[in-house]
Amino acid sequence: MPSSPAALIGTAVHAGSAAYDVARKAGTPITLNDAASVARDAVEHPAEEVDWRNDAHTPKGATDLAGTLTGAYVAQLADTMTFVSIEEQLPAATLRVQDVNITLTGHVDRIRIDESGTVGIIDVKTGKKINAATHRAQLGVYRTLATLAKPELSINGADEIIAISTSQGTVERIQLPGNAMDLLVGSEGKSGLLHHVATIVKGEAFYGNPRSQLCSEKYCPRHGVCSYR
Repeated sequence: MPSSPAALIGTAVHAGSAAYDVARKAGTPITLNDAASVARDAVEHPAEEVDWRNDAHTPKGATDLAGTLTGAYVAQLADTMTFVSIEEQLPAATLRVQDVNITLTGHVDRIRIDESGTVGIIDVKTGKKINAATHRAQLGVYRTLATLAKPELSINGADEIIAISTSQGTVERIQLPGNAMDLLVGSEGKSGLLHHVATIVKGEAFYGNPRSQLCSEKYCPRHGVCSYR
């Protein structure tokens, strides 16, 4: 399936912002214009097919917007943070939950550290309207994987979203409430989302819908034993 222009812009902003942060972390900084050029190039040379039909964005408009948004990130936020990890594919981890093996995978955008040594997870989001709270479970996956893969970091800080608005051109750093890892794995006698997943996989609370587009081996862990098909 072809990618959408909005997704391509997001990918491009990730590429441009990461180029700036990686170079700064390595001690070989690049300029705002250099980072914006990386973003524009990502739109001009997409890694996959893009469907521009019936979309408000034109290729030129998307190219310019990706460069502008990357420039806004660099100018407003990039130099205010210190990162220990940038755009890293974390090792997969399999958790045993209620006798069910659940494998988590994830690619973390940033792991930051502040002057006091507090370490936290950051995810970069682009879009017209970004509801940061709806991404807590996703941040929970990244925090869980990073905690298991990098115990030396002692991740104890807040989980954050860097929200880059494609409609207003604003860049905002939003701190999420609580610990996103607790939402996923549970805490203090409270079940996490993975406990609910395990219950569904075991068939104790599973209501099949064979007409759903998700009714396939790719998306449903009970597809092979489902009695609803």
